[in-house]
Amino acid sequence: QPAASACIYSLSPGGQAFDVAGGTGTINVTVSTGCPWAAASNTSWITLTGAISGNGKGSVTFQAAPNPGAARSGAITVAGLLSFTVEEPDASVTGLATAGSITHLASAGYWTTTITLVNTSSSPAQARLSFFDDNGNPLALPLSFPQLSSAAGPLLASTLYRTLQSGAQLVVQSTGPNNQPTLSGWAQVQTNGVLGGFAVFSQAMGNTNQEAEVPLDTSHSGDYVVPFDNTNGSASAMALANISATAVTVAISISDDAGNVILSDTITLPAMGHRSFNLADRYGSVTAGRRGTLEFTTPSPGLISV
Repeated sequence: QPAASACIYSLSPGGQAFDVAGGTGTINVTVSTGCPWAAASNTSWITLTGAISGNGKGSVTFQAAPNPGAARSGAITVAGLLSFTVEEPDASVTGLATAGSITHLASAGYWTTTITLVNTSSSPAQARLSFFDDNGNPLALPLSFPQLSSAAGPLLASTLYRTLQSGAQLVVQSTGPNNQPTLSGWAQVQTNGVLGGFAVFSQAMGNTNQEAEVPLDTSHSGDYVVPFDNTNGSASAMALANISATAVTVAISISDDAGNVILSDTITLPAMGHRSFNLADRYGSVTAGRRGTLEFTTPSPGLISV
């Protein structure tokens, strides 16, 4: 059996954030074969539900109870030296209204998304970030916080609560291993104050680096007109999010740069769902070598973001 000094432990993820309802989670423990470990909760509202010890690589499952009161944070200690953070928001927070949506984000598979939110009001504001996948389901993303110096692993969350002081900004980054499938979707931002912000999603492969900025969309419109340019080696891509609680059918009208409609189509989005595509893949026959516009329209009371 290796000497204790030869055992180097790591946890994945480094923590998990829940909504007030709590939930279940799994901690992956990585260490060489022959290295023992044990896990323990430091608070009564976090219960270990599976094996609490092992030898070599293993996992720990846990249950976080619903939170009836103030925001709280607890920890699970593994191998006596690594801490896995569990957090839940304040159950009494009310008055959160939609501040806007971030229509596209991508994490892992060479993609990184960095979200920046700014409190532009004169008093502290609560921010809630909720992530959704293509089918409108909660999307759990590994989140890190570049403003903090903590060396802990990423915090896994499909919903994240943070308080921003007046004039302060919050930076949240999501990425993952390059050899894992890309996670994509969109984010809804809610607040009891006034927030502005944007996201930048970027891809780095070899010597190629590309990125795009996505503003915090506050228009809540049912109609968008977006320019495209597929000339001279340029390639345009689109992302749509359904920010309403029912499925919508979006009418798509593609026009050339002279204003002539060259194609009409529809795309259906499930409640809180998302779609993204390259024009060359979906509409290559009419957009190749052209500039023009796409108009996306959904019947009222449906709302989309593009």
